[in-house]
Amino acid sequence: MAKNYLIIGGRCFETRRLLYELKQKGKKARIVSPEHLLMYVEDRPKGDCLYYTKNEKPQRIYKKDIAVVIPRVGKGLEVHAKAIKHIQNLGIPVTSPSDGLLTARDKMLTTLKLSENGVITPKTILYRKALHFNWIVEKLGGFPIIAKLLSGSRGVGVFILSDKLSASTSLEAISSALGISLQLQAYVESSDKDTNKHDFRVIIIDGKVECCIKRFSLDGDFRSNASISKQAENYIPSQDMKDLALRAAQAVGLSDCCGVDIVTRKEDGKMFVIECNGNFGYLNAEKFSKINVAKKLAEYAIRIADDSDDKDSQSNSLASSMKNYFVSDGLTDERDNDNGIPFDRYNDDDIKDNDFTEESYTLQMANFVKSNLQANNNTVNQAITPSATRESALMSYETSEINIKARGIWQRTNNIKKEVINNINLSEYYQKPMPSHLCNTDSNSSVELRKEKRHWIKQNAIDNYTLAKIENGTTFKALA
Repeated sequence: MAKNYLIIGGRCFETRRLLYELKQKGKKARIVSPEHLLMYVEDRPKGDCLYYTKNEKPQRIYKKDIAVVIPRVGKGLEVHAKAIKHIQNLGIPVTSPSDGLLTARDKMLTTLKLSENGVITPKTILYRKALHFNWIVEKLGGFPIIAKLLSGSRGVGVFILSDKLSASTSLEAISSALGISLQLQAYVESSDKDTNKHDFRVIIIDGKVECCIKRFSLDGDFRSNASISKQAENYIPSQDMKDLALRAAQAVGLSDCCGVDIVTRKEDGKMFVIECNGNFGYLNAEKFSKINVAKKLAEYAIRIADDSDDKDSQSNSLASSMKNYFVSDGLTDERDNDNGIPFDRYNDDDIKDNDFTEESYTLQMANFVKSNLQANNNTVNQAITPSATRESALMSYETSEINIKARGIWQRTNNIKKEVINNINLSEYYQKPMPSHLCNTDSNSSVELRKEKRHWIKQNAIDNYTLAKIENGTTFKALA
């Protein structure tokens, strides 16, 4: 019996990309939420047991049934990494070990591990109490200073301290009132004053650099994160950059699978590692580099997988129960039978981090319900199911709430005709008319006015699909 390739994480665009690539290789792959895994340790040596709890009754997960586990856990990693450790204790191969994931999750611990292994980072201080403020500023080379929450991704929880007044009041409020520790780092100037800031995301898979993109910030922002700016380009890293990224990944315990962020100082080209990412995002990396990162990750998982056919069955009833094992994952049938997203899906300009939005799911669910009703209408014996009953079922579907909602979504999306919106001032795209002073905003307007217009558009777009189209339009990009 074929073993399961388990992707542990949420059902989002990137996990579904990975799901597709594994299935293309003929593997039995499944996305499983870490919320549905229960750890149990018996009172005996090596008594680790793992259960899947979403079914009616918890199902034991045996080592012999799992080829490999691919952790893609973001939110709640502090808890869910324990499940990854439990899986390692069972002897199941994992693409990213729990210790490395936890180290990379903590920015300060990452910095300490990098320093321990001789990898250069910007000057860093762990800020816990509002003491010795002037001394700290001097040690970090003066303003501006970058402040980071100890955990966070996609640029969330990162902010800049520009002057003494804002820095002292902000840090005192955060440390004293909220009791939160911060990582303070010296600001590394990566470009000329009037140009966008940039850094580099290097992706390592199977101990090799497989992909690198150069990420740019928005005007007026210092964060070079493609999840925020949507601006990046493919980049061919130098051997020195590759070596630095590989040493950084090894330092945090993720030598085989890691995303390393590097910034270069403008004045002398010196490179600094600013972050390591265990659950690195590869949506933008694939989109801008045109490299199939999910395929590389799938191939690595297959290489380390234990695909041997274990004939020592732990239970005679196990084989028969496997057909019900992971049967629903707590999701609808068509989600559970999802074959994932192919690489050429990036040709569309409406990609979102989480492909299963409420609207797309409603539309797919409606199509699923309708197709099943039609299938029943065609195959059920006429004598058993009278035609009036079948017609009534289809009629009830046509007037159902889910179909009405799906039809509305379909009409709205088709009105845009999958074309990029070039004129972003048209009132039909917003819940209320755009203020006249914003309609006249263009690429020559002030940074403040362009920011105000972008913010207004995001708050007033009629739906998320329209907003995605606007943000991908050339006019909107000119505002950035």
